[in-house]
Amino acid sequence: MKEEQLTIAQALKFTRHDFLNDLQIILMNIDLGNTERAKKTILATTNKMKQHALLSSLSLPKTEIWLATFEWIHTSFDKLLTCHVKAPITNVSDDDLVSSLQKLIKQVENVLDPFSEYEAHFDILSVKEEWVIKLSVTGKLPKLEAKCSEDKNFTIEEQFKENLWTFTVRGR
Repeated sequence: MKEEQLTIAQALKFTRHDFLNDLQIILMNIDLGNTERAKKTILATTNKMKQHALLSSLSLPKTEIWLATFEWIHTSFDKLLTCHVKAPITNVSDDDLVSSLQKLIKQVENVLDPFSEYEAHFDILSVKEEWVIKLSVTGKLPKLEAKCSEDKNFTIEEQFKENLWTFTVRGR
């Protein structure tokens, strides 16, 4: 899988496509008289948009773009994003962080089974004292050795359990 950067036009195209899909699911459920399922879809879509909006609070524009466009570039994964941002991340290079995230995902992509489904869950926490980006990949994964590495301003810890590979990027 090649490394790629989306143009603004491509990102807008993907966003419109995803939004129209959600609207069609809502309309289909309304037509079928399943208003409860339509409401759940509306709430899920709204929550997803709120989580993406919180990314800008990180004050890391390249990281924000990388996370926002992740599932369109890394198509082997369904993405789930959870953000708890109380303070911007100010003590790390945006370029270094994106580069490290990209290396992590390439490491995972190198061992994926092309016939299996995978989910990448990004759980982001940023408070005044520290920040954490936790990436949990679930799906059919081989048994691998866990590693730990350090950059100038953050550490990366790996944990591996059966069909769950977790990377925790942490800084202060």
